[in-house]
Amino acid sequence: RADLRASAFRGGSTAGAEASGVSAGSTNPAVSGAAFLARVMPILLWEKPIISGAIFAAGNLLFGLVLFAKWSPISLASWILFLAIFAGFLYTTFAKFLVGFLGPGIVRTPSLGVTYVSAEQVLPHVA
Repeated sequence: RADLRASAFRGGSTAGAEASGVSAGSTNPAVSGAAFLARVMPILLWEKPIISGAIFAAGNLLFGLVLFAKWSPISLASWILFLAIFAGFLYTTFAKFLVGFLGPGIVRTPSLGVTYVSAEQVLPHVA
């Protein structure tokens, strides 16, 4: 039953770039929107209950803080941003601390999954 509901809500049995016949690497805004929906719909339809539950609980917590604890939404947003910045500060400081004790080979510089291309790789294809 959940499969039928999800399929009907998505507009068919397939969703995303495969249904439009365009490759996933395309820069077409419609394809990127379909890719976004393909990632969001399982969360909205509770096909991933842990992620959906965590988002639901966080939303209820924020709603409760604004409604019952009388927190200002601006104050709440500033606390969330403060905690995010503080967590990033702690992460980078702790990573530098580990590099100092364990050596540079143990803790790598984060690349966010981006593969960098060197000039030697590009020059044969340009000329």
